[in-house]
Order: sequence, then structure tokens, then C-alpha cells
Amino acid sequence: MKTASKTEQVARHPIDLSTEMLAIFPNGGKVVVYNAIDRTTEDFRRILACATFFAKQGKQVVMPPKLDVPYKNPAYEQIFGSL
Repeated sequence: MKTASKTEQVARHPIDLSTEMLAIFPNGGKVVVYNAIDRTTEDFRRILACATFFAKQGKQVVMPPKLDVPYKNPAYEQIFGSL
């Protein structure tokens, strides 16, 4: 049985892994959002308010996308692998 390569796995589970900087504060705080996030939901607005609160305190906040079955999704390693 042949296993799929990482390139093939990513192709099967396309997700936009690009990011956008939504806010930058003078003390170094930042809010970074993955473009794969649905920005039309009420949850997004609430989470963004929390992220902005911490960014105003100088923290760097990254809002990752929701991944179905994260441990099996190839994008999981790309997003969280460095943590």
C-alpha cells in the first residue's frame, strides 16, 4: 500500500495558509489572522476582540483556522509545528 506524500496530502486538503496582519500596536503587539478563517461569524468578532485586548498589552496573537480532524490534517503541522 502506497502512502501519500506531504505534497499530495496538502493538495487533497486545500486550505489557505496565508495570513493578514489586522492590527499593530506601538508596544509591539500584533493581531495576525489566517485568511482561511470565516470572518462573517459572531465568534470571529468575539475572538478578535479578545485578541486585540492582548495585542494592546504587547502580545503577538495569531488566530489560526478551524481544522476538521486536526491531527490528520496536513495543514496542522504547517500551522502548529513550530510551537
